Formats: sequence, C-alpha cells, structure tokens
Amino acid sequence: MAENFPNGGVFLFDEDLRCQIVSGSGFAPIDTDPEDLVGNTIYQVEPYSEETIETLESLMQSTVAGNKETVELTYENHVYNLQTAPIRDDEGEVIGGLYITQDITE
Repeated sequence: MAENFPNGGVFLFDEDLRCQIVSGSGFAPIDTDPEDLVGNTIYQVEPYSEETIETLESLMQSTVAGNKETVELTYENHVYNLQTAPIRDDEGEVIGGLYITQDITE
C-alpha cells in the first residue's frame, strides 16, 4: 500500500532515527531509490543540506518523544508537507515513528 502513496513517501523509523520502511511514488521526481534509505539514518544517505538534516532530525526526535508534528520542507525545488506520528507498542511506549511526505509544489 505504501508504494502507491501518491506524490509522496512513507517513512517508518526506529528510536535511533534509522529508517526501517521507506516507500511511495514521490521518489521518482527527485531520482531517489527508497531502498537506499532503509537501514540508514538521515546522516548516512543523500547529501541533504544542513538545514534539511536539522529539520528532519528535530521532527524525528520530537516524534519518538511522543509528539505529532506538521511542517513544510523544501527539497530539490519541491515543497513537501510532512506529518509525523509516534508508533507505540501494546503498552503505549513509543518504539519509533512515522512520517509521511506529500509533494505540494505548485
């Protein structure tokens, strides 16, 4: 289902901010293979700008702290709406996070 997510991507990450699942149709315009992101942190993949890394790191850390976030981020001349949510185990403890991106470029 995630690979068919329109104009965006789905990212599941653990408490160490390491991507566990990455999928979606929004990677084609930016020439990125989502499989290259799996198993890596944002520091180990594409040459993101320092601003992008700081934004993603802050969002992901806030998410694993139990918060939901929504922001807009510009990457490779595309504008994305990012929404995050924590992932919890059966006891309600945060074990990771999810963020979805939607290309809202006009």
